[in-house]
Amino acid sequence: MKKFSKIFALTACSLVFLFLILGFALSQFINTNRIKTEMSKRVYSLTGRQLTINGSLHWSFFPYMGVSISDATLSNPKDFPKTPFIEIKQAKVRVGLAPLFLGRIELNQIDLERPVIHLIRKSDTSNNWQLFKSAPIQTQASSSTDESLLHFKTNISQISVSNALVTYQGGTSNLSLDQVNLNLHDIAFGKAFPLTLQFNLKNQNPSLSGPVKINSKIILNPTSQTYELHRALMVGNLVDPSNPARKIDAQIKLNLSVDLKQQTLAINNVRGQLNNMSFNGNVLGQAVRGSKRWTGHFVVTPFNPRALENSLGFELPNTKTPFVFTKAQADLQFTSDEKGMTINPLAVTVDNTHLTGQIGVLKSPEMPAIKFSLAIDQLDLDSYLPMLTSIKMQPKSVPAVQPSTGDNQSLPCTVDGDLKIGTFRIRHMMMQSLSAHIGSSSATNTINIAPISAQVYQGQLKGSLSVVQPSGASTYLAQATLNRIQLQPLFHDLFGNDLVSGLGDMTVKLNTKGTTPYERLKNLQGNGSVSMDQVAIKQFNLQYQLALIDSLIHIVPQTSQQNSTTMISHMGGNFTIKNGVVHNNNFSLKSPLILIKGQGDINLVDQQWLYHLRATVLVGSDARLINLEQMLGGSIPFLAKGSFDHFQILPDPLEMGRGALAGPLKEIKKEGRVNLNRTFNQLQRVIALPQ
Repeated sequence: MKKFSKIFALTACSLVFLFLILGFALSQFINTNRIKTEMSKRVYSLTGRQLTINGSLHWSFFPYMGVSISDATLSNPKDFPKTPFIEIKQAKVRVGLAPLFLGRIELNQIDLERPVIHLIRKSDTSNNWQLFKSAPIQTQASSSTDESLLHFKTNISQISVSNALVTYQGGTSNLSLDQVNLNLHDIAFGKAFPLTLQFNLKNQNPSLSGPVKINSKIILNPTSQTYELHRALMVGNLVDPSNPARKIDAQIKLNLSVDLKQQTLAINNVRGQLNNMSFNGNVLGQAVRGSKRWTGHFVVTPFNPRALENSLGFELPNTKTPFVFTKAQADLQFTSDEKGMTINPLAVTVDNTHLTGQIGVLKSPEMPAIKFSLAIDQLDLDSYLPMLTSIKMQPKSVPAVQPSTGDNQSLPCTVDGDLKIGTFRIRHMMMQSLSAHIGSSSATNTINIAPISAQVYQGQLKGSLSVVQPSGASTYLAQATLNRIQLQPLFHDLFGNDLVSGLGDMTVKLNTKGTTPYERLKNLQGNGSVSMDQVAIKQFNLQYQLALIDSLIHIVPQTSQQNSTTMISHMGGNFTIKNGVVHNNNFSLKSPLILIKGQGDINLVDQQWLYHLRATVLVGSDARLINLEQMLGGSIPFLAKGSFDHFQILPDPLEMGRGALAGPLKEIKKEGRVNLNRTFNQLQRVIALPQ
């Protein structure tokens, strides 16, 4: 037995020594330049690209048989930069020597040191990483493939990539993966083996950088053509170098499977965390007869957008109400193919507003098209309006906006859809059952919202809105009709009181242009009409205001009550608007005792108004007002003036003076004489009136 062991040991040592000598001889006499040339030819025949090996090619035979290559490059395809697609500082491939005697090729280790890969994308169909000239996917495993697998029972101990650099350029994207380290262990077909990948991400748009790490289990089945990632975990911590407060802490878990026979890719059990926002979902991709189709379902659990704003560094609007954008969530299902993408159903909640419906984006060679049908239960737009500087604080010297001399910016897409809102609030004004169709025209660069309909304070609103050249100094065209509006709740919402009641009608056509609210108001043009019936104004006595004029003239105390209610059977008129000033020249107001007519202006920019009015006393009015009317020539002239916050009724001394002189002038013309004392007293009282 000892003799046999000795003979076996000597034989084994002799074989090892023989292999060492043979390896040394092969390494000395094999023409490596010829091998490099043959490798380049083979790569060129497969890819159409040039493989260049500037460095040396070394062989090893014990304990592993292998080869190492240094300083190798693979060129880019035609019509791409002349810089290499891949640069490899050093590559090593090791094959087990003993398994060769058993007819089995066993790859033990593949190492790539400091490879550099430059990825370039010119369009959806043009990129530089499509390596093979023709690579049809086999849907059935051929017998030759099965036979080759019998001789190629791979059991790779390790694949490693160290200190790699990967860059990507495409459109506006420009990113790089630096210090890429990839490790695969115990690789075998049909069995799970681990993958570890880590790198530093550097992205320019947006500016983000930081470490990313991926761990997973991989299962490769070439026979069934299925490939899987199990319990994949990606963790990234990214920061904006120019704004350290802007950071992304992301974690994503998922399972991924690819079936080449069925032409499917499934991403299941997705669980993710982006700072304070969590989401989960599934995605299925399928290729049928060359057509790719994706379907999926994602849920975003409730989160605080304000907190996400602080961590990501973006800015939400500076709203009037600080408590908005504090809660959001979403639930959506999507379908995507070559024609576009559809989200149906869609459910989004922001604060107390719930949006449901569907939306689709259709691809087009000319321009993408967005189609939608959306419903909102309630929307308090006042809470989301930005904090605006008061218009009255704008300098009065600001000139009107001049027409833009630059080129109009075209719409990025066409829009066509319907929007319904259950309850809508804007500028304190409430609407119910609002419905609008929203469309756009790329030919005229216009967004059209028409028709618009809504219930407004138990009345009806119908109208339309058009925005021409939506970016920059846009032009706005609007028209609206309001029928049988209840004035009491309207005034309650607009002014915070219930002093006015009645029914109102209004028609208006408006147009303006500008980039700010002040500019748009300054350039406002239009026309319209207002009519109100059965109006009651509390805490306002019209007869008192007119009798006050009589008291000032005759210097007697006022006896009527100021805070009683004034009843108005009809009030209205037509108006025009020019440069933000409303002009009305046919104002009329009729109450049971008084008829008022006149004209005036309302300056929307300065928020001031001034009306010149005349009151005619009807039968049954206060006797003093009748006498005053006769004294002033048949009507009582007065002014209604003030700001939007406060107005007052004052005598109109100029018109009163003219009225007071009208009688004496008639008396002179008729009789040739006049009572000077009476005329002087009347003029003296008129001149002494407050203005």
